[in-house]
Amino acid sequence: MWDVSGRKGHWQKADTDQVWCAVLSPDGETLATANRAGMIQLRDPATGEIQKSWSGRQGAIKCLAYSPDGRTLASGGDDKMIRLWTTKGELLLTLEGHGGPVNGLAFAPDSLTLASVSHDHTVRLWRGSSPADNVPAK
Repeated sequence: MWDVSGRKGHWQKADTDQVWCAVLSPDGETLATANRAGMIQLRDPATGEIQKSWSGRQGAIKCLAYSPDGRTLASGGDDKMIRLWTTKGELLLTLEGHGGPVNGLAFAPDSLTLASVSHDHTVRLWRGSSPADNVPAK
């Protein structure tokens, strides 16, 4: 974790499994990390201490995204699926449609649209009135 204005590190954690991605919550109070073993960990960004941890999938998780409202965390990775989670680690929904690993995720400002990019050379948009009814957009 770095203070970019002061260009100095605050903490560094040595994990037994490589951390492949990290994302700060919109309020800056939580750092979500994921690793090649499929674990998602919510950490205190000031100390790096793990606050919550859960298994997110089989295989590596390569990307995470918080919804702008901070209520949903999306994960994607080697199993070609996207999972939407509550910030308590409860699975809301699994989205299927990519033919290769999911390498990137981003929510729209409305928190209702999710963009995903895959190793299969596709970009998909997923929309819904809530995370539970996301469907692929054309």
